[in-house]
This record gives sequence, C-alpha cells and structure tokens, in this order.
Amino acid sequence: MQEMMVACFRIDQSCEHERSLFKEQLSHEGVRCTKHPREVLYAKGALNANRNLFLIYIVRDPRDVIVSRHAKNPARYFTSLSFYVRADRYARAVIDHPRFLVVRYEDLVTRPDAVQDELMRRCPFLEKRHPFSEFHLHARVSEESSQALNGVRPPDARSVGRWRNDLARVAAQFRKFPKAADILIRHGYERDASWMAVLPAAESGVDESLMEDKGGLVYEARVRWRVIKRNAAYWMRCRLAGD
Repeated sequence: MQEMMVACFRIDQSCEHERSLFKEQLSHEGVRCTKHPREVLYAKGALNANRNLFLIYIVRDPRDVIVSRHAKNPARYFTSLSFYVRADRYARAVIDHPRFLVVRYEDLVTRPDAVQDELMRRCPFLEKRHPFSEFHLHARVSEESSQALNGVRPPDARSVGRWRNDLARVAAQFRKFPKAADILIRHGYERDASWMAVLPAAESGVDESLMEDKGGLVYEARVRWRVIKRNAAYWMRCRLAGD
C-alpha cells in the first residue's frame, strides 16, 4: 500500500521502507506518507491529536498472514496471530473514525483502482498521478521494500487463500489464539466457525514465527503504558505546532 501511494499519488515526502509517524516533523505543507505496522496501537490518540492525520489500516485474512514468509528468512514463518489479535483490538476503538480508512488486502490486489478511487473520495487532498493497477510501472522502491514485496510486480491475488496449503500451521495458531476466529467472522472471511472442521491436529513446531510477539498480562500492561506515554507526547507536539 505504501509503495502504491508513493508511486501513484503526488506525495511530497515519504519513507523508503518503514518509519514511525512519531519521528516525522509536523508540517502544514505538502503530503507525507509513512508506514509502520505497529502504529495501529496508537491510532486513537494520534487521530485525536492531529486533525491533519489520515491512517490507512490494511485488513487481511489472518490465515494468509500467518503462513506468509519473508524473503530475508524464507525458511521460517514471518509472524504469528499474537500481534494480529492485538492490532484488531486497538483498531476497533477507531473503526468508525472518518480519518481511519480500512482497506481489505483482498480488494487491493483484485480491485486496486476501485480502492484508489475510494481513497480519493475519503482523502480529497490526494492528487492522482497513475492508477494503482500500474504502480509496478512507476514504483522506485528500496532494496528492503523490494525484499518485503518479493519483488515489484503488478497487484497479484495468487496469495489469497494460500493458507489452505498449510493447514497444520493454521491449526496450531488458531488453537493458540482462539480469539482470531471471531475476527474472521467480523471481517466477513467466514460466516461461522464451521471452516475449522478442515483443520488437522496441531503438529509441534509449526506455531513458531520469526516475529513472535510476547503476551500475558504484564506485557499487555506495558504496551498500554507505552501507548499512553507516546500519545501524550505526540499530543503535546501537535499543540506546540498549532495542529
């Protein structure tokens, strides 16, 4: 999504791969575009602090998320359901906010130009340069981003539903994080839990991930405290900048 935004809209400043919103200078001029997956945790406070901030939240079938692998370490799964469940919880707090834009990954890769039109409707300041469906013809990405994308290519839906080829991994993860089953229903990926009948017994080892998230009450309390502190500091920065 970030590469599409930078290649296909007139963006004045952007990051090469990932950069925290809180590290960006506050400016009333131009359009800036940054990306950091974990900053959905700060969405509510950041949106309240900065009236010029728009956040795009990508929703993807969590089963496809947990079977994906990164080019840097293709031998291991990239991430678990732990962060997905936490991110969903924080996203629900702002799901109806007019500047919190939810985009389904499946729509982005199957109907990219329709997604682009909707973004322009919700963000009237965006100036179109190219259609999303042609972003690969105009993108100039960093080596790190190219690795994350597994190469720059046209929007590709072949990864949708790939979880069906790795049922043991899905079984292990959903037994470890059962709340994720409710997310599937809420986002329309399933009507109920009957799909779980296809899952085999969990196998040892298939629930290990490269980006394993910590959990537990103590860790969650630390996350909440970090969110409070960071959002308070951002609110103060925005007030001093006149936002």
